Amino acid sequence: MTRIVLSMRLQASSYLLVYLTVLHGVMALTALTIPVHWLISVTLLALCVANLWFYYHQYYLPTGRHKLIKVERDSAGLWHLRYGKGDQHTSLRLHRCVVIPELVILYFYSQGFWRRSPTAWITAECVDDELFRQLRVVCRDPKTFQQ
Repeated sequence: MTRIVLSMRLQASSYLLVYLTVLHGVMALTALTIPVHWLISVTLLALCVANLWFYYHQYYLPTGRHKLIKVERDSAGLWHLRYGKGDQHTSLRLHRCVVIPELVILYFYSQGFWRRSPTAWITAECVDDELFRQLRVVCRDPKTFQQ
């Protein structure tokens, strides 16, 4: 039986909210300033607002389908991801990762030919400082990828 050696509960990220707002703000500004008929501009603006609403509900709210709420690593080196609506990916192998001071991006192997491989973005503000440090240490360890 394997035991969990690293477990992190993730909080809502204000970085993600700022990213979504700025990105959609630029899209809305572009939709309003391009020289096309006003009806097309309004339609593009409505699509931009609908897209922001969709991504806010899916990725930011705690009950969002794609909102990552828990990341665990067991003693066998397998990762487990839990999402807001109760969905989960279990027994994932880490393919590669990006580690910078305020962000860790985990890329996992695909679980099937047609399925998209899961990816986890973890910002430093979402977890406790000590847990984020432990995650960075695990990701920088070469033994993590020798499986």
